[in-house]
Amino acid sequence: MQNVYTSTAQSTSPLSKQVSISFQNQKIPAVLKEIERLADVRFTYNTIILQSKPSRSFSFKNTSIKSILKTLIDDSDLVFYEFDKYIIISRRRDIPQGTLFQRAIQDEKTGIAHEKTAINDTLIIHDTITYIDTVKFLHYDTLVVNDTVKYKKEKAESIKANKTNKNKSNLLSLEVFPSYHYTANNKNDVAKLSFGSQFLYSKNFKNVGLGVGLGFFMQNGASVYFKQTTSLDSTEHNEERIETIIRESAHYYFKDSLGITQLIILYDTINFTYPVKWYTYNKTTETIEEDSKYSITWITLPLRFCYKTQSRKKVDFSLVVTLSPALRISSGGAYYSTKESAFIQTESKSASFSLFLGLSPTIIFKLNKIANFYVSPCIQTSLTPSFSNENYYSLSAGIALGVSISLSK
Repeated sequence: MQNVYTSTAQSTSPLSKQVSISFQNQKIPAVLKEIERLADVRFTYNTIILQSKPSRSFSFKNTSIKSILKTLIDDSDLVFYEFDKYIIISRRRDIPQGTLFQRAIQDEKTGIAHEKTAINDTLIIHDTITYIDTVKFLHYDTLVVNDTVKYKKEKAESIKANKTNKNKSNLLSLEVFPSYHYTANNKNDVAKLSFGSQFLYSKNFKNVGLGVGLGFFMQNGASVYFKQTTSLDSTEHNEERIETIIRESAHYYFKDSLGITQLIILYDTINFTYPVKWYTYNKTTETIEEDSKYSITWITLPLRFCYKTQSRKKVDFSLVVTLSPALRISSGGAYYSTKESAFIQTESKSASFSLFLGLSPTIIFKLNKIANFYVSPCIQTSLTPSFSNENYYSLSAGIALGVSISLSK
């Protein structure tokens, strides 16, 4: 594998170019932009090193850019060097060290190198890349050449090494999952403490991990129902009532002293007694609280997908999605009898198969090179009904705690 790097020197270096410029109370970055426009150069620097510099006022006429920078920045700790049309401003301690490379000159026609003639080029090494394969380490240097020189990149062999790939790892994990379980669409449900555990084998590819395992989940639940009973009572009442009847008994006519005829009517009053029977009604409503509880144990086959979002020296952050097919291995239920003041065992009509989906952000603490401890707040819901006769879906929330061991050497 060969790469050829070629660069052509300019007749006038960027730092030697002369410009005329005047400015009042200007920040240094603004002045540098104006010099870029006038001289057709480009500045590159870390903005932090110029943030604390005050505004300046100067006037330069036909002055080299190097002289302008020394006067403008006025900082002995900063140096200026150039590459192509770029002028680099850097702290003195950050300048990369030069490395001397010796190369024999080749005849352009024959391609044969002259034995006694050589060119010594001082090249700046900016970074070193190491590539690891099954048999050898190959070292490449990224070089910057400021002359018209052709340089062929050569392979540097070192000792043989075993295959190392830091982007892949195999993990064995064991975790426990205490949680509160709740039937999402049953308004009478009461959250109960449940428990799960699973053993996983995972394979990680850089930031993505895939895993499969075996586990169990003990799902506990309870419901409180309020039952109303209504009764109607009647009361019979007996009494006697008295009725009074008034009727006309006789009419009398006579003439008064003036000769006017007057009418006198006589009335008879009759009282009689008779019995009366009547009823009153009372409506009574009674509310009775009834409790029921159930427990289902599932064997799960978790399929896990993990995406590593951030990585630190001692801590990793991941987002985990788990899909768990589950088979019921046992179930039971009970209801509370108010007559006997005790729970009566009954059959729980749970489904024989269920499918759970879990989502959990995970914090992984690196204990050493092979062992990790992780904490994972988790929400898990069933994608199928938990009972064969009711469309009730379960919802669990808790914290998974686990340890993992790397199998990679």
